[in-house]
Amino acid sequence: MKCRKLIGTVPVVQSFFRKNKIDKTAQEKHIDFLIKKKVGGLWVLGTGSEDMNINMKKRVELTKIITMKNKGKVPLIIGCSFFCEEDVYEFIDKVGKLNFDAFHFMPYHPLLSLRQIKNQYLKISNYTIKKFGKPLWAYSSANWSKKINYDFIKELSSFKGICGIKYSTSNAPDQIKAIQLNSNNFQVITAVVKQFISNLSAGVEATTTSVAGLIPELVNLIYSNFKIGNLKKALYYQRMLNNFLDSVPRTLKNDNFLGAAEEKYLLKLRGIGTGEVSSYYRTPSTNEKKILKKNFLSLIKKLKTRI
Repeated sequence: MKCRKLIGTVPVVQSFFRKNKIDKTAQEKHIDFLIKKKVGGLWVLGTGSEDMNINMKKRVELTKIITMKNKGKVPLIIGCSFFCEEDVYEFIDKVGKLNFDAFHFMPYHPLLSLRQIKNQYLKISNYTIKKFGKPLWAYSSANWSKKINYDFIKELSSFKGICGIKYSTSNAPDQIKAIQLNSNNFQVITAVVKQFISNLSAGVEATTTSVAGLIPELVNLIYSNFKIGNLKKALYYQRMLNNFLDSVPRTLKNDNFLGAAEEKYLLKLRGIGTGEVSSYYRTPSTNEKKILKKNFLSLIKKLKTRI
């Protein structure tokens, strides 16, 4: 079963909190902000959305807020990944009738075999198709579960209920090989935004990243310039993005791994949210905020003068 194709910039949508509750106002404002930036879709409740530390009730609430705000304007993919498989099906049942295109699922278990992961995908996709007519996106990263290979992705591409895979790896040869599996019925998208221009050269049509939840306009510029053949400008913007990401204090990365804390702090500077993260993570220190603010405002200034 087909779902709308993802094209260009697909933000992993940040999840907004205020005093440990879902911040509905900020969440809606963020969706408006992203749609106005002409993103190619929305990836909700992924790892960059802090999904692993959001309970069932809050996930359902977030999904309802985002689907109501989006109203089908752009492709919308909702995450149903839980450590407990019973929770996966409970969540699917609670939100399956809402207005979105597909579910995505990450097998959060580093020791499951590829055979077991394949069985999970088959069971879940059969369930979402049969009950709600919604296909499933596979979602893979060796940070969270067993590394998958080309043969595994090829087999997944033959499953009728799976419409694509978000293949998150920094291994360029593996990316290039997997991208070959793009077809009318199965889409391969990438997730390492520092390699977006090289992925585009290999034939990918979209990238999904939480960085695009913060600065979608910069990721858009890499994509749009590449598509019109202005490779010099596309490379300029890719380097601009990579240099900014390299300027983020490593102390945050070392403690949190994911970028939710810095992204939400900087989104607060853009007038969205409080900067609050879920309890797994810590917010930036005073010194880290100083560095982040200086480098981010410099980036935005450069963008305004170049566009």
